[in-house]
Amino acid sequence: MIRRLALCAAFAALPAAAQEDLPLPPGAVQLMSRSTEAGEYALPLAAAEGGTVPAQVFRGRIERRTWRTPPPEGSARLLAPLRAALRARGYDILFECAAQDCGGADFLFGIEIAQAPDMYVNLRDFRFLSAMRDENEAMGVLVSASRTAGHVQAVSVVLSPAAGN
Repeated sequence: MIRRLALCAAFAALPAAAQEDLPLPPGAVQLMSRSTEAGEYALPLAAAEGGTVPAQVFRGRIERRTWRTPPPEGSARLLAPLRAALRARGYDILFECAAQDCGGADFLFGIEIAQAPDMYVNLRDFRFLSAMRDENEAMGVLVSASRTAGHVQAVSVVLSPAAGN
């Protein structure tokens, strides 16, 4: 009992980004949720160039989540409310790209993506954005749209103060 209360208190003390749900379309189903207390995430900061994706490594508590949504009318429509919600929560958008502007397959091979069936990426219709809030929270969001479903992956990091990110 005391252990459960301690865990609840620890989670309640996390910054808001770790607890907030993203505004997903009705009918979205969460496929994967994985937390790491002390991990690393390479947040993409630019399109792939020469086969590599420029990124900054952040260390801290990492939450990785994926969802499948009903078929959206393209990845732009799927990403728009997510971008708006992040801005409303005080995040600054650091980088955003769409499919070939991201570097196409080079970008996708250079970033962290959950394995199928937890995440599916349509090479012709995907978008990515990276964002940061208050210099202690970072997030990468990847969305993809196909004829049969939309897919969303969100990786959030609450930075560890001692990590020296």
